[in-house]
Amino acid sequence: MSSANKNIEKKLKAASELIHEALRELGASPTNPIARTASSSSAAISLPEHILALRDDGFLRTPRTVQEIHVELKDGYPCEYDRVRVALIRLLKKKEVRKTSKEVEGEKVIAYVW
Repeated sequence: MSSANKNIEKKLKAASELIHEALRELGASPTNPIARTASSSSAAISLPEHILALRDDGFLRTPRTVQEIHVELKDGYPCEYDRVRVALIRLLKKKEVRKTSKEVEGEKVIAYVW
């Protein structure tokens, strides 16, 4: 081997050692480089999980419109009305909530219940 190749090999080995040391400090290993922490975005509660929490707390015992659910979620999970509507449709498909109708100001509107 030439001296240039030996020099490159030494630098690569030093870089590899630095990487392994950094991984150990982060709590990861070379075989599991991505260690999940509590601050990870996957630890956040999603919109459907918030809706299901309302359901489990008894909020959906009586039929509720998308608007009512959106207003209830605003403080704990601020989001757009359409996101709530789509999340409810998806939960309906998974049979996590049921669909019914409710009369609001003389009009029948879609409501969700459990």
